[in-house]
Amino acid sequence: EDVAKPWDIVIADEAQQIKNPSSLAGRALRKVEARSRILLTGTPLQNKLSDLWALMDFAQPALLGNHATFERNFSEPIAKGNKRNATRFAVELKDQLARELRRLT
Repeated sequence: EDVAKPWDIVIADEAQQIKNPSSLAGRALRKVEARSRILLTGTPLQNKLSDLWALMDFAQPALLGNHATFERNFSEPIAKGNKRNATRFAVELKDQLARELRRLT
């Protein structure tokens, strides 16, 4: 019942639990309408770049395109290490994540 009304903010702790949009948690949280969504996780990228897409798509729907577009434009070029064919955003995202990981370790 409370899920039907719009909320000002939704905060999802352990957000990596919703990286699969088809999971029970992923489906349930996507039904909650909110002006702002905040994700808390210590492991935004556990296995593959599409994990990040799922989290970003929850926080900012359509920001990175649909899943197929994200895979084609970002995940595949980055996985191949082919910066020439990767979009500027993908390269910057990869470099920023690498800098942040180095800073934290």
